[in-house]
Amino acid sequence: MSKIKITESQYNKLKNNIVESALLTEETNTKDEVITVQRALNKCFKAGLVEDGICGKNTKSAIERYLGIPVMEA
Repeated sequence: MSKIKITESQYNKLKNNIVESALLTEETNTKDEVITVQRALNKCFKAGLVEDGICGKNTKSAIERYLGIPVMEA
């Protein structure tokens, strides 16, 4: 997988936008919010996620890996 280079400022903005746009718990996520997060991870980090709106183990793993945000189980 190739990596893209972004500045720390760009990373923080991306991280904040994703966190603000969707609370990352299964209880509160709508399918559209999860798709938004999956799409952003794919676009910015080429995460290879299926954009299906399901916050499954691959999506949670990508959030933790690329954004450094632990995802809690609901």
